[in-house]
Amino acid sequence: MRTRIIVMMGALLLVFAGLAQAQPTTLMPPLDPEIGQIDFGARLTDTSGDPARYQRFRDLRDGATLNLFRFERERPTWLFSASAFDVGYRDQRYTAGFERFGNLKASFEWDQIPTFYSIDTRVLHTNTGGGVFLVEDAVQQSIQGQRMTLSQAVSGLPTFDLRNQRDIAAFDLLYNVSRAVDLKVNLQSTKRDGAMMYNGMLSSPGSGYVYELPAPLDDRTTDLSMNVEWAGGNWGLVGIGYDGSWFNNDIPSIRWDNTVRFTDAVGSPSQGQMAWWPSNMAHTVNAKGSVKLPARSRASAMISFGTWTQDADLLPSTVNTALLAPVVERATAQTEAQIMTMNYAFTSRPSKFLWLDTRYRYYDYDNQTRHFAISNMVYSDQSLGAAVENEPGGYKKHDFSADAAFSPISQASLKVGYARNVSHRTFRIFETTTDDIFRASIDSVGNAYFTLRAIYEFSTRVGDGFEEHLLEEVGEQLDMRHYDLANRDRNRATALVTVTPVSALGISFSVGSGQDDYEETGFGMRDNEHRVYNVGFDVVPGDKVDLGANFGYEKYTAFQYSRTSNPLPSPTFNDPTRDWTTDTTDELRTANATLGLIKLVPKTDLRFDYDWSRGEATYVYGIMPNATIPVPAPLPPVKNELQMARSEARYFLRSDLAIGVVYMYEDYNVDDFSFSPDTINRVDLGTTTYLGYVYRPYTAHTAWLKITYLW
Repeated sequence: MRTRIIVMMGALLLVFAGLAQAQPTTLMPPLDPEIGQIDFGARLTDTSGDPARYQRFRDLRDGATLNLFRFERERPTWLFSASAFDVGYRDQRYTAGFERFGNLKASFEWDQIPTFYSIDTRVLHTNTGGGVFLVEDAVQQSIQGQRMTLSQAVSGLPTFDLRNQRDIAAFDLLYNVSRAVDLKVNLQSTKRDGAMMYNGMLSSPGSGYVYELPAPLDDRTTDLSMNVEWAGGNWGLVGIGYDGSWFNNDIPSIRWDNTVRFTDAVGSPSQGQMAWWPSNMAHTVNAKGSVKLPARSRASAMISFGTWTQDADLLPSTVNTALLAPVVERATAQTEAQIMTMNYAFTSRPSKFLWLDTRYRYYDYDNQTRHFAISNMVYSDQSLGAAVENEPGGYKKHDFSADAAFSPISQASLKVGYARNVSHRTFRIFETTTDDIFRASIDSVGNAYFTLRAIYEFSTRVGDGFEEHLLEEVGEQLDMRHYDLANRDRNRATALVTVTPVSALGISFSVGSGQDDYEETGFGMRDNEHRVYNVGFDVVPGDKVDLGANFGYEKYTAFQYSRTSNPLPSPTFNDPTRDWTTDTTDELRTANATLGLIKLVPKTDLRFDYDWSRGEATYVYGIMPNATIPVPAPLPPVKNELQMARSEARYFLRSDLAIGVVYMYEDYNVDDFSFSPDTINRVDLGTTTYLGYVYRPYTAHTAWLKITYLW
């Protein structure tokens, strides 16, 4: 790597020398005021370990670079700007904007976001297109006839990169039709292609065939928003709008071969299938308005009506030819939901000491999907089961809040508030849940030397209309509670203190604490807590030096209660001696530091940044004193540590031309039993086939030489 860097830097230095010598003899003022910047050069990256994790959402490949281009031209009546970042690479981004002062604003952005999973993906299946993954017939027959093992079949398979790409194009327009009327338009299109990891399952978990597949992606989401607003001077505003969203998936399903079975049989299919995200659309219209009232008050309202639809083709009940597939009563999904949203707000400041804020929000998700029943459900293409029917779940939410702030002195305010959130749901174990929230806060602002912001919140959630039979239908314990619905008491508090003894020094402290208690939960989450601490400082002695550092600590704990048993009528289902618990603890420590030196050394800018984080998670299992189950084997802690350092030096030969060197270092270490190479040390485990993706450490160095030209 060092030799390559020297050769490339030498070539760039020759270019730089030519630019430095080609100084104009006469400087003429431009006809139109314009400013710009271009950064170009060459970059080299060297990685030991896992390069895919290092470049998970970015592209740091070797080669020539155009890191940055910015251009801006201004005239008395208009302004144009454009920029480009990482031109030619997978994470490139382009922007352009135009503004005619007082009349029009328009902008466009193109953004590419890569996702890099692995460089050594291996798969026995061949993607034949359209989401179909097949295995050679001879290989399937040999494995079924026990003339070949999975290990032999996958040995020596070529590896490939597993990636996908998200391309986003966005357009924004603000047009002033008149002094009082504005038209706003936003259009965004997101295209995804490539592949992602997917688990295809042909049997129940833990007992059948499971395959990790590089599932293909080929979909597009288009979002359109249009709004017209009329501002009636200082008294109010009225607006109407439309929002539309269209999702189109060109690969509506995936189908894959069973690597260990060539012929279909009851309980052992030769193929599996799974629906992918279905194409769908949504349309919403809205109206809003606000009006100014006496006593420095304002009332506002918004109401919207929407329709969500999806009518994708339904998959056949099974692809297992050994089963008599039940008749499906319709060929397409025919799903529809009607959405209504209302927002109302009233704010007032009747005096300089008092401020009031009251809000109400209503949301209704009315699922109008037609009833759908299957006489004999097919489970994982294995066998026929019981009759099932769809459950078109819907919900309504009422959110009310009222806050009052008192400012007895100019530099402090006390705020108290109350909120009630009521949710009505269908096909959930509670028909209604009600959250009552009480909060209080204090703010000390406007003081040049000291600032305090603190808030405390207490809430309680109570469920009503418990539907016990919903747990019975799925074979759950009747004491099971889902944590997003279960009765809960919550306490949370946060505080931030900032001290500025002198103008060049700022010190900050913050602390946060919270606890959720699920005292009425039998099985499931019983409680969880968190503690967060941060301390940092910033030193800015002048316009040439800035220095800052921060350290943080976070701790999260949770307690869960479980039972190991078989479904009824097994006697183990109601046996309390088979109960066990899980205590989990997650700790995170972070630190960062920055140093900037601007022209402290003549003609030179220097910048140093360092970030460090270390996380550790532990799982402690417990059993009852009279337990009849063995003590669960302890799991090792899950650990990860990441260090990132970046330094940049830029030297100005003249005011508009500089040469710079950037160096970036990252070091990642991980010890995770679930995806450790020591656990998944081969592509297949019995009847399970993996892509070879594991958590691996890496050490990476990236360096590039940059030439900056300003005008």
